Amino acid sequence: MVKKTQLKDTIRNIKKNFIPWIAISIVTMIGCGVFLGCFFHADALEDKGREYFKTTNFEDFNIVSAAGLTQEDIESIRQVEGVKDAEASWLFQDASMSFRDVKYDSKLFGITERISKCTVLEGRLPENETECALTEDTMKRLDLKLGDIFSIETSGEKEKLLLKAKEVKVTACVNHPYSFDTGSENYIFLSQDAFDGTQVGNRYFYVCVDADADTENGINSSEYEENISKIEERVNNSLKSPDGFGNMSVSRTRLKGFMLLESFLRILRQLSSIFIFLFVIVGIVVVSSTITIVIDNQKKLIGTMKAMGFRNIEIVFKYVSFGMLGIALGMVLAIALDLILQIILKKELDPMFCIGTEGFAFDGLKYAVLFLAEELLAFTVAVVVTWRKAVRTSAVELMSNTVKTANVRKQKKEKRKHSLYSRLIYRNMKTDIARVICSVVIIMGSMIMIGVGFTLNGSLDNMMPRSADEIYHYDIKAVLRKDASPKDYEALKNELTGKNTVFKEACEITTQLKAGDYQTMVYVVTGDESLYPDFIELKNTEDPGRITGPVLTNKMAGQAGLSKGDTFELLDGSYCSHSLTVDGIFKNFYGFYIFMPKESFISVFGNNIAYNTMLIRTDDGKTASYLKENHPEFTYTVSAELPEEFYGLRHLFKILVLVMLTLSVTISVFVLLNLVNIFVFRRSEELIIMGLHGFGHKKQVRYLLKETFVTTILGILTGAVLVSLFTDYLVRTVECGNVMFVRDINVPALLCAALLEGVFALMINLFSFRRIRKLDIKDISR
Repeated sequence: MVKKTQLKDTIRNIKKNFIPWIAISIVTMIGCGVFLGCFFHADALEDKGREYFKTTNFEDFNIVSAAGLTQEDIESIRQVEGVKDAEASWLFQDASMSFRDVKYDSKLFGITERISKCTVLEGRLPENETECALTEDTMKRLDLKLGDIFSIETSGEKEKLLLKAKEVKVTACVNHPYSFDTGSENYIFLSQDAFDGTQVGNRYFYVCVDADADTENGINSSEYEENISKIEERVNNSLKSPDGFGNMSVSRTRLKGFMLLESFLRILRQLSSIFIFLFVIVGIVVVSSTITIVIDNQKKLIGTMKAMGFRNIEIVFKYVSFGMLGIALGMVLAIALDLILQIILKKELDPMFCIGTEGFAFDGLKYAVLFLAEELLAFTVAVVVTWRKAVRTSAVELMSNTVKTANVRKQKKEKRKHSLYSRLIYRNMKTDIARVICSVVIIMGSMIMIGVGFTLNGSLDNMMPRSADEIYHYDIKAVLRKDASPKDYEALKNELTGKNTVFKEACEITTQLKAGDYQTMVYVVTGDESLYPDFIELKNTEDPGRITGPVLTNKMAGQAGLSKGDTFELLDGSYCSHSLTVDGIFKNFYGFYIFMPKESFISVFGNNIAYNTMLIRTDDGKTASYLKENHPEFTYTVSAELPEEFYGLRHLFKILVLVMLTLSVTISVFVLLNLVNIFVFRRSEELIIMGLHGFGHKKQVRYLLKETFVTTILGILTGAVLVSLFTDYLVRTVECGNVMFVRDINVPALLCAALLEGVFALMINLFSFRRIRKLDIKDISR
């Protein structure tokens, strides 16, 4: 009977304090809902990716050989410890397809049967050299359909000899791990019959390897990387040929689609962790402050209960159940927010990959653990607050609610130093400290949410402008295709000389860097000293105007653990290794580059430096289009178009900004509105007396705004400081692959977040202050 009475009393207490109680639920809903939505969707996307990679038997790494590998070599790879299978194929990175008089950069790949297999969506796989398959996104992007015919072309004399057909017909729409992301390159999949291996002595230049390296720690983990690195090293050692030619291996973790998926998973999980951490702190403050406010409003009631013989445990239960039921409702609402967030993420992010999540992802065990943790937290906080505010205080003190003499003396002392308004505001904040702290924390939490969203979005958006302003001072980079001739290079050079442009020549080669277990693809660039710093400004080196040895990008150097004076290995055109010493580290935002003086370049790649790159600076926005149309022998990188390469991440960050804004408005409205209402209620007597002494409505509002201004500014400043302190960490956690976002404190983002939060707070305050007009002298007696 006692328990039933206590439950009724708890429900009655919730009804009387519904707004404070629902505030606890809203904070719990937002913190746990975002955590569940991001975390569960990341799990679902990773599970789907793992399933797809397993179904297609996605290679763990591939081997590229300059000299070519025979069937005996491939069989020896299968015998290496850790290798489950190896399958030879052909991959031409520098190819093109022509359709409707338009030429598109493409990649040609010979279809494999066991490793990195195609998944047919429509039609049938090609059966001879005149047929091909395309990925679904390529067909949509180029407006192709089954039955269409287009011409294909490869670079290099050796590649041209290998390719039998010049025109192919589309017979299948497929998915393939190489084009896992829908914004990938244009892949053309051909049958093995499309290549004439006899032209190169039946040697293969590309081999897919399936290794025994998978772990249960996600699609990519440090353990997996370590396993792969060891197997790659054993394979490469077994293939070293006496004629000096080597081989280059590339892990699947370096492929664009795989890196994009890994980036999305890392971003979603990091944000979920940030949210749950933030809202645990906010939740503790809200629960403790809300219960404190309710107890302060019910001191006489608690004192009466004590005088009537109620036990302490019964009083504790009254307020503990108040907090725990609020958390319980918040956890139920979190599932609804989780569902909404997953629907948004599914709609906006899944189309960026050739797979998508299915249904509503939910892990009952993880939810149960989170639910129990939140309830335990609420229980602990409620017990501590109730014990401190109610249980330890006697019934007489609770019912009398007297003010200690020390406080009076302090107030009298302060009276000599400050104005009347200042003393009143200070007194109000001091006597209502729980509400003040809660208000500051809520505004701080909202500020952090908006600030994090704007900061991450700005870090990506500012990456390319900062790169152009600080490092790469050119508008277009033109790189000669491998199938082009020196005459094509001279033709472009002569035309640019007569145009209103400025350009510099350089030589750019793609190869592989190794440093211990670390390896990655890099662009090696050399040129005359006049190239620096007019067109490429190498920051953070001892002498920005002149380089004496290899200079590496800071993101790559950080990943490889390299600093000035360390040694690393670089592969030449025959994939033979050369040891070099780092001469400097320079700032970079996009791409892995090594800039070398001619002497260092010659020591690795030989005396024949053939310029194949032009860095062009022009004020004419039509130059890039003109060059693409009239000089298709080059591959062009236009600075103004680079941001489009990061469409997926930009889209994700913009979604996060909208989500952050929505949640910030929600928490401000539900929680801050409640706190302001409490503030107005507690100042009712003062406001009525002020009205009797001739203070009008506007003066009363200004009086209240002075205190809320203080709490708002404290919350905004605290949030801005925390965002600033963690900016570098936040940005590093979401960076992907060879990209380094802007890690500096984003002042415009913080100012915008502060302005929005200030506007939210002002609107909520003014809305609540409308009730001042309804105050009557009769309310004092209440």
